[in-house]
Amino acid sequence: MDAARRLAPDGTLIAVDIQPKMIAQVEKRIQEAGLTNVETHVANAHSLPLDDASVDRAFLVTVLPEIPDQARALAELRRVIKPGGLLSITEEFLDPDYPFAFETIRRVEAAGFNLERRFGTFWRYTVNFRRSADVAH
Repeated sequence: MDAARRLAPDGTLIAVDIQPKMIAQVEKRIQEAGLTNVETHVANAHSLPLDDASVDRAFLVTVLPEIPDQARALAELRRVIKPGGLLSITEEFLDPDYPFAFETIRRVEAAGFNLERRFGTFWRYTVNFRRSADVAH
């Protein structure tokens, strides 16, 4: 909920999960914290209920390896993130589906994002990417 508190006065945090139970837990925490700038959705990563280029920043924490068609999910994230917007991905070694950082970087760059910065260690890393601008064909 710290992220919601850090937003500008007119900012909105959007939480999306495929599992209704997870969204219910988030909604309970939102209510307990008295937050009014959080929007929740039960949806899958291949069909986000968001407008094109409507998101400034997206955060995935130990999520990408759980998605069966990662290329499709990354394309959907690229659709909703504004040109120049940030995609931040964190992975932890304790996750049974842990990908090495170079694998995550390769997948995300192939989807039209540019690596901006890497943080952390082998055991827990975060990689930040910028959505590249659309190129006319």
